[in-house]
Amino acid sequence: MAQPRANPKAGDHSVSCLFLIQMEVIEMSQRALFVAAIAALMVNTFCYGQNIVLQAEDSSAVLNPDSDNDVQHSVQTGSAESPARIWTPFSDPGASGGMAITAPPSPHRQLNNSSRQEALARYDLVFSESGDYYLYLHARNGGGSGDGSTDSVWLPLDWGDQVPSDSQNVPQSSDYGWVQGDNEFSVGAGDLGQTLQLYIGVREPEARIDAIVLSQNDLSDG
Repeated sequence: MAQPRANPKAGDHSVSCLFLIQMEVIEMSQRALFVAAIAALMVNTFCYGQNIVLQAEDSSAVLNPDSDNDVQHSVQTGSAESPARIWTPFSDPGASGGMAITAPPSPHRQLNNSSRQEALARYDLVFSESGDYYLYLHARNGGGSGDGSTDSVWLPLDWGDQVPSDSQNVPQSSDYGWVQGDNEFSVGAGDLGQTLQLYIGVREPEARIDAIVLSQNDLSDG
């Protein structure tokens, strides 16, 4: 196993296999890979092999598309937000490293028009290996078992998609669990060394994301 290298400087949230921690993973089962991903989060954002792991609270930026016209119950109110309603880091003992991000509280939700979302979390990624990547979230709802009103987010269809429109449910549980997005994200030879941006949007209030994994392996089969 390679030794950890220096973490990115403060404010630099790009992810690159060339500059962050390297780990060698040989014939590791999918379940063990997820365990390794969570263990890795205790260190910091990094990548190893064909997998990139990052803490959700370490976003490159949080955008607020509806700041001038607040959305409540999926409807524009006609009034500006006050205060801003955005993805917010919070302390959670159940999350890896003790931190996660949470969507704004009710009634701030956007179930219908994904172009008017409460907030977007942006992650800037720099790849050193081309291929197709699967997107996974380590996430949960905000209300625990049986609460279907806080259990979804908007995921993008491709890199740079600033209007994520793929509705993704997260576990209805007080414990975090893994979910896999519907789309693959391609990294071509011309993309290597370039910044690719991943946006995740607010769909329902208080949905929580602990970690994000991009992997060339379809881990859902393990």
